[in-house]
Amino acid sequence: MIGSVILNVLLAGLTVSAAAIDLQARSALTSCLTTTSVTIQSPGQPGFATASRAFNRRFTYTPAAITYPTTAQQVASIVKCGAAQGLSVTARSGGHSYAAFGLGGENNHVVVDLSHMKTITIADGVHAVTQTGVRLGELAEYIWEHGQRALPHGTCPYVGVGGHTAYGGFGLYGRKAGLLLDRAVSAEVVLANGAIVTASATVNSDLYFALRGAAPSYGIVTAWTYRTDPAPTSLINYEIDFPNDKTNFTHSVQVLEAFQAFALSNPDPNLSALMPIGFVDSKHLNIIIQGTYYGTTAQFHTAIAPLTKALSSIAPTVSTQPPANWRTGTIFQTGSWDVSAPDETDHFFAKSLTANSALTSTLNYNNWVTWLLAHGGSSVGWFVQVDMYGGFISTIPSTATAYTSRSDVLNFQFYGSSGNNAFPTTGSGLANGITFMDAMVSNLQQTVVHACAFISAPGEITTFVSFG
Repeated sequence: MIGSVILNVLLAGLTVSAAAIDLQARSALTSCLTTTSVTIQSPGQPGFATASRAFNRRFTYTPAAITYPTTAQQVASIVKCGAAQGLSVTARSGGHSYAAFGLGGENNHVVVDLSHMKTITIADGVHAVTQTGVRLGELAEYIWEHGQRALPHGTCPYVGVGGHTAYGGFGLYGRKAGLLLDRAVSAEVVLANGAIVTASATVNSDLYFALRGAAPSYGIVTAWTYRTDPAPTSLINYEIDFPNDKTNFTHSVQVLEAFQAFALSNPDPNLSALMPIGFVDSKHLNIIIQGTYYGTTAQFHTAIAPLTKALSSIAPTVSTQPPANWRTGTIFQTGSWDVSAPDETDHFFAKSLTANSALTSTLNYNNWVTWLLAHGGSSVGWFVQVDMYGGFISTIPSTATAYTSRSDVLNFQFYGSSGNNAFPTTGSGLANGITFMDAMVSNLQQTVVHACAFISAPGEITTFVSFG
């Protein structure tokens, strides 16, 4: 339960609306923000259009103002200014929200852009105090260079640590070491009344519980403190390919069922596995299984053997990279940790389904593969990525954090993109990109025994647990 004092504060600040702003209110907001000594961008100013551009360019919102604080005290002042004008205040860490929640998900929010808050310190060699303007690539680079430390997190270096920690960000190291939020031992938080508090297992423990899985509902986290690991000394990156880089109907179903059975067995937690699926033609899909093993080559082959045995009739090719250290091996999968260049954006529509441990081994993928082969040649570029969960993640009680999906076995991410072109949201039937992606998901949902769908915006089911 959230403590009554904290709850009253939160409710007082979270009931404000994002109504249209008149000139008098806008002037009052600007005047108040000016007293905070933060950099401000307002509608109509040079650079505002770029600063307010969403990562998913299918969404276009106009904030009341975008602010760039450098301290928690300035964040608190911004929150008070927004509340004084009856405006919602929204934090933006890396800005990778699929539904543009970093801009508020609607017009006229006061955006607290945390990109100027990038300090990381490791005073004791173990705990990394990290401001929430830091990107995953920057965090990974820093803790490696300062003691060869590691944390579990996603593979996109541009994702911000703020939302990635808040929502349950998942990555290749997750089955071995948990989610990034599982490593957050404390947080510095600005509440809705402007108070700056610390939350941990011993201080504001109810708030600490809520922040790890639902942080945006309870305040703006300005710094997380993570308990880091010594980086694994040996990583084996691997890939399982199928003849001619394509699988027919029968083989596609066989691969999907074998991968599911393997995930249900909760294999060696040192093994990560993900399965990208794409369209080749009306008779073939392209399916790859890849991931990382945190150990030796011999240990990897032992861990993966049940899966390759189940696929032996298809004659898969298992290839491995030479053993590598943490930095080299991780960058092989993620690409460079450098985030100095501008981030890329996209026009896309995404959904996710997570299947929990009640999923049975008799799940039939026939209907779904039939649909993919019949309709996969859409004008929308798409892929499905299936991540294997379990391992250390499932050992943590569902009551330990606000992120409760500890029994998930598989996560399906459905991603449809139109690149630099507008996403097709008009037209009838499957010519409408959203209808197409909805149908792709619903045809799998019909076969799922137990599944959870994560909703991020009206009409959309999506989740940010994989790559945000």
